[in-house]
Amino acid sequence: MVTLTRISAELNGLRAAVKAGMIGPVPPRALPATVRALRAYGPLGAATALPAHRFPGRTGLVDERGPLTFGELDRRCNALANAWRARGVGAGGTVGILCRNHRGLLEAMSAAARTGASVLFLNTGFAAPQLRDAVAREGVTALVHDEEFAALADGLDVPRFTDSGLDDLIAEGDPAP
Repeated sequence: MVTLTRISAELNGLRAAVKAGMIGPVPPRALPATVRALRAYGPLGAATALPAHRFPGRTGLVDERGPLTFGELDRRCNALANAWRARGVGAGGTVGILCRNHRGLLEAMSAAARTGASVLFLNTGFAAPQLRDAVAREGVTALVHDEEFAALADGLDVPRFTDSGLDDLIAEGDPAP
């Protein structure tokens, strides 16, 4: 059942997304870049590219590590996607994401979609058997997880990337689209 509290929370989230420039009317000068990003990446991959085209210097994310502008976030997503492509992550694959709410979650989501892989959000409340079953059932071909979930992911037969290791991949990847 939908409650007033839930409706209020959703409207506050929508208001924040509009204020940040993530959604809203697209000025004519931004239409070509918007269409290119949506065609190239789909909605998940474009989620960080679209505001970067319109507001590259505006703060797009703040987490425990500090702020990132939309432009910085977009370049980091490109670099991660390119590093993953070099490791065989891409079209036909599924990237499972087992992360809490921080930059790694958003970067992994956008970068995975940019490679052409499907994105599967995994429940951070899973026990190891549930995680194993979901990974097998959904055909996960690579897994991104927070360090705190390393023990849960032990024994999974897929390439694994930790949230703390994403920075190394981003540093070696090309930030160009």
